[in-house]
Amino acid sequence: MLAAIAEFEHDLIMERTKDGLAAARVRGRKGGGRVKMRATKVRQARAMYDEKTYTVQQIAETFGVPRGTIYRHLGDDVRA
Repeated sequence: MLAAIAEFEHDLIMERTKDGLAAARVRGRKGGGRVKMRATKVRQARAMYDEKTYTVQQIAETFGVPRGTIYRHLGDDVRA
């Protein structure tokens, strides 16, 4: 009996959440995090990496982002 009530409550919460997200989209809001590196910074990071004088860690520290962000923007060829 309690499981049925819990499931019903869970369904209500999910429905309210979906309605709230839809209402936010109508108002022009988007989900997700902020963009940390725009195209200009990505080009600069690529140039620094291609110079072969900077490590990925140094590039990440320069732009104030984690190494994973640099790897993601530079592509899979960097990890090899």
